[in-house]
Amino acid sequence: MKNIKSQYPHLVRAIQEEEKEAEEYIEGLLMALAKPVVVMDPGWGVPDQLKADIKMERMIQLAKGEGGVATDAECLAYLSNASLCAPPSGPWFKIYMHLARKHMGDRAPDIFDGDCELTEYEKRELDDLRHWLWKQSESACKVRYK
Repeated sequence: MKNIKSQYPHLVRAIQEEEKEAEEYIEGLLMALAKPVVVMDPGWGVPDQLKADIKMERMIQLAKGEGGVATDAECLAYLSNASLCAPPSGPWFKIYMHLARKHMGDRAPDIFDGDCELTEYEKRELDDLRHWLWKQSESACKVRYK
């Protein structure tokens, strides 16, 4: 075996790189399934369908090689939960409605009709929320699985 390694070092490196990539992908998949959903008040919970959608969106995100930000479904879960604690302000209400309409698609009731396009300010706020939720979820997962 030692002789093969010395004769074909480039193949050994290629195999090691592929093994590392596979391990990282599996770790990412496990994180997508196991990471907690961040909410303002855990007492309110998150609907089971939305939890399933979060896992699916996380796996899609992983397959696309995207990461570092929470998914639309995660943001929707957080804002939905937060709105049960206190009514959202104007920009956050619009962000919430935008995410809900996007998530529900054709199933959205008439209340979601109207202008839900986000302004540049609202897009930045949503982007900040995505990054913050990702960091919170990663931190919680590291503490949970230490």
